[in-house]
Amino acid sequence: MSSFIHLFTLLLSLVNEIHSSPARQETSNSHTGQGTYWGGNWAGGNCGFSTWPQPSNYPEIAISGSLWENGAYCGACLKVKGPGGRAKVGIVGDQCPDCPPDGLDMDPAMWSAVTGNASPGKIQITWEVVSCGMSTPIKLINKVGVSAHWFSMQVAGSNNPVKSLEISTDQGQTWQPTKRQASSNFFQPDKPAQGPSGDIRVTCSNGKTIITKNVAFTSSGSQNGSGNC
Repeated sequence: MSSFIHLFTLLLSLVNEIHSSPARQETSNSHTGQGTYWGGNWAGGNCGFSTWPQPSNYPEIAISGSLWENGAYCGACLKVKGPGGRAKVGIVGDQCPDCPPDGLDMDPAMWSAVTGNASPGKIQITWEVVSCGMSTPIKLINKVGVSAHWFSMQVAGSNNPVKSLEISTDQGQTWQPTKRQASSNFFQPDKPAQGPSGDIRVTCSNGKTIITKNVAFTSSGSQNGSGNC
């Protein structure tokens, strides 16, 4: 009997502890910050999309320098909501070093959609990363000047932010990591020479992996990936 009472007391204390403890805070994709008007700079932005045309109906956004993270948001689609609940999906093509934390610069089309065509200024916004919803495969873009001795590649047109790019020159037996260059959004390995071609593995923020076989490393221009994320 005493053991039953002891067990009941223990269970009761555990229940009380659970109810008295604060709820666990989950990481949220939602951000609140300042939105500002900006002229736009797609081809010359820090994301380096000089050879990939801006997708139609996706106005350009420049993300706060506090969230730049070596271009981690480049090509990401953000749903931005302004005063009155007006919302629009735009795409990140540049950074805004002077924006406050979680702040965004918006090009004229984005600003007009979110504010209802208000005069340029500052507004309170909320935003979150969303899928771009593109039906086309990702683009693998070699940087001008690449060769069998120097690898540099950009990923464009991804529905979700690109987390990593890896290279295989032995038909997928081993994979070499690359690092995204903060100033250009191109991925480069520690070992520059990768030969004329190989396989590319792109991993997106949603965990999806895209493997594209027999990608040319030595010619400038873009090639289609095997899918999208």
